[in-house]
Amino acid sequence: MTSPAINTMGRAARHSVMRQGWIAFLCLFALSTSGCGLFTTREPEPPTGNTTGSDLAVQPGEVLELLMLAITLRDPDLYMSMIDQSFSYRAKPSAYPDDAAFFNTWDYDREERFARTLLSSGGSGLLPGDSLAELQFTPVTETEWGDSALYLENYRLEIHTVRGDIPQIFKGLAEFWLNRGSDGGWRILSWTDEAGGEAETMSTLRATL
Repeated sequence: MTSPAINTMGRAARHSVMRQGWIAFLCLFALSTSGCGLFTTREPEPPTGNTTGSDLAVQPGEVLELLMLAITLRDPDLYMSMIDQSFSYRAKPSAYPDDAAFFNTWDYDREERFARTLLSSGGSGLLPGDSLAELQFTPVTETEWGDSALYLENYRLEIHTVRGDIPQIFKGLAEFWLNRGSDGGWRILSWTDEAGGEAETMSTLRATL
């Protein structure tokens, strides 16, 4: 006659075996329905835009930080979220000697066309996802008041586009007037471009696009 202790151990053993069997079954079922294996790897995905376009610059200095990030991410929405609706762009003769007056009517809509032509993803922009795109600002002077600020910045833009006629390096001196909107976000109200050396300026890039 089998002792109760042995019966108890037998039930425990059978329960353990059944539990392990259910775990194995559930794992196999999950794998079969997910369509992927445990040890498969995903291809790396390039940065995509349209994820940060609603960001606000709560400090004036953050405007330039987010502008640089927008170039890196190829995110025209983020770029334009740093541009005020009353935006104007000006080029000094040194920045665009061909015709500085070309920018006299450059407004928010024209800046948006420029940003989307350069940055849009899905093959419609000029910057492939695996190419270099980097914008850097170096402060010269930065003055802030209550709801406005004046930043003078040296800039360097390096981009590798799909067009061979566009230079890869752009340098200059940018004067930014920034203001704070009713939503608390800081944006660029005006941008004046000036040459900072022999390199092409961003005015040249804008005129090219």
